[in-house]
Amino acid sequence: MGDIFTRLVDMPCGICGHCNCNPDGSYTVCINARLGYEEQKKTYLHELEHIRGNDFEKYNVNEIENDVRRRLCEHTKKR
Repeated sequence: MGDIFTRLVDMPCGICGHCNCNPDGSYTVCINARLGYEEQKKTYLHELEHIRGNDFEKYNVNEIENDVRRRLCEHTKKR
């Protein structure tokens, strides 16, 4: 996994965050600055799971989101 840069950005309500794979192999995670701390943390973990799952190589958005939710649930159960 490459470097991960995190930015707090004012986004419209309903958008928690997103992440991008940069040309140099690093990643940029953008989190909605309007969220509370706990929601920002939850969003950050969600976006990290996209990076861990190499979701940038996939095309089906519903499948990607379902996989992320499943993996996050598995991580939570292991704790």
